[in-house]
Amino acid sequence: MSEIMLTRELVRENLIYNLNTGVFTRKKRGGHSLAGETAGSTDSNGHRQIRICGSNKLMSHRLAFYYVLGWCPEEVDHINHVRDDNRWINLRAASKQENHRNRKLDTNNKSGFNGVTWYKNYSKWLACIGIGGKQINLGYFENKDDAIAARKAANIKYGFHPNHGE
Repeated sequence: MSEIMLTRELVRENLIYNLNTGVFTRKKRGGHSLAGETAGSTDSNGHRQIRICGSNKLMSHRLAFYYVLGWCPEEVDHINHVRDDNRWINLRAASKQENHRNRKLDTNNKSGFNGVTWYKNYSKWLACIGIGGKQINLGYFENKDDAIAARKAANIKYGFHPNHGE
């Protein structure tokens, strides 16, 4: 496979992007694909990826930016956390930090809210938040709802996306 120089023209020459569905279809035959077919496949992480002109696999969310704007940002954030939902309304240009501030709830989370955990040593709920590589303790709480309220306030203070942790 080869590296190609991505441009808006190259993407539009080979694909049609539906902004409302997030689906790319092929404009012309290539390899095993026919014109009019849905382009790409889903990788092991749940992202859609597409080959253009025999290239390495390219992420569909990044191709959407080339198709619409002619450039791609450092990071593309799927606002609703669904990795193959490439509708234009669900994608946003983001820095690495902004992208990390819109993460879904970790699968091993037991409290149901990011940054809130049961601290057995004190028999209390601990609220904390990571900022700039440092963990900030927001306090220990008797009531889980109070710990969640403290974390929600910190999310706002430090500019986390409203979807963070959902």
